Amino acid sequence: MAPLDWSTSFSVLDPSVLDSFGGVLYTSSAGIKINCFMRLEQLLPNPKQGDVVLLRQVKVPCAVIRLVKSSC
Repeated sequence: MAPLDWSTSFSVLDPSVLDSFGGVLYTSSAGIKINCFMRLEQLLPNPKQGDVVLLRQVKVPCAVIRLVKSSC
């Protein structure tokens, strides 16, 4: 595997999680942190609030899988 030189991270939050006033229940730990790695800096995503993000070749840590299964 070739070295991946550039990285960025951002959090995604499901907008269907709303409070009774229609606001997102946001805390600093809300959502899922996404780490992206690319060989070229210009290929890294730079999403803004409200953007839709499509993810490919995603690796999910086992801890996240257990968390999701236990909440069902």
